[in-house]
Amino acid sequence: MYSTWGQFMWADTFGANRYGGKLIVCIGDKSTHGGTVILTNQVDDKLTCKDELVAVESAPEGVLQHLCPITGHGTYTGSGWVTPITAVTVKSFHNGKLILTELAFSGCGARLAPPNRRCTVE
Repeated sequence: MYSTWGQFMWADTFGANRYGGKLIVCIGDKSTHGGTVILTNQVDDKLTCKDELVAVESAPEGVLQHLCPITGHGTYTGSGWVTPITAVTVKSFHNGKLILTELAFSGCGARLAPPNRRCTVE
């Protein structure tokens, strides 16, 4: 199927994932609730994707969390409502730490929705 301009639409729509990869979540990425991925007490900054720090689960240096703008979603801290993040794919690791991918979810039910940086993992 081709678009009006003659481009193959499948490549435009599914280009990043055509080989079965999942988009990588980075610190600061948005969620379906409009919140962001945050990391407290971050020390490990070795894994990046397009110059942005990749979110890894269970990092001993810090705790990955979701800062949700919806009142009552999580535990209130001084900066907002915070919930933990849970991975849905447990396949890709960096130094023994699980790399979070698209559709991981937070404790309040929000799904992580990273932009297409053309960085994928299995």
